[in-house]
Amino acid sequence: MISIIVPAYNEEAGIETFITEMKKRVKLSEDYELVIVNDGSTDRTEELVKKHLKSYPSLR
Repeated sequence: MISIIVPAYNEEAGIETFITEMKKRVKLSEDYELVIVNDGSTDRTEELVKKHLKSYPSLR
């Protein structure tokens, strides 16, 4: 399994675009996980990431 680990801090403006693009680019391989590490964001970063959890099983 490949783990892609992405730190995020106040990334509300771009996190959904990032997640969507990652879905497109790595869909060729089912054996991966995308781990977004929220580093104490004070915006909606965590909320937006959680919104994608059900539709993106490789997202952690």
